[in-house]
Amino acid sequence: MVKLVLKSVALAVAAMALNVACAFLWVAIYSYLIAPGQSEAAYEAYAMRATPWSAIIAGMPILFGAGWLLARWHGGGWRTGIGVAIAYAAMDLLILLAFNALLAMPFIVLVSDATKLAAAALGGHMAAQRSVTAAS
Repeated sequence: MVKLVLKSVALAVAAMALNVACAFLWVAIYSYLIAPGQSEAAYEAYAMRATPWSAIIAGMPILFGAGWLLARWHGGGWRTGIGVAIAYAAMDLLILLAFNALLAMPFIVLVSDATKLAAAALGGHMAAQRSVTAAS
């Protein structure tokens, strides 16, 4: 059980770092290719609007992969896969609370965490299905 929790937290940290990198990449693409020549303030305002949605869109495949990995490493299915999403959501909520940002966007936080939970569960389920198919 301790190994499962530690692996869940490690994968959640990696997933969060990858999700942040995707957000930076999207804002860079926007600023250099889509809307070049604007002021720094315009790009910062765009980043504030786009980053929550980027976290949802990029977070789904990232958490799918993390749930799949966790279930492959530790055995099990969707219940194992959601471990990484629970760890991710806990860290996300702690960060948002620390910056007093949770109440500013409760709908986006709910959608973000729900989609990540579903994606990780699906990843865990798919890993278990692959194991069953391979064993047959």
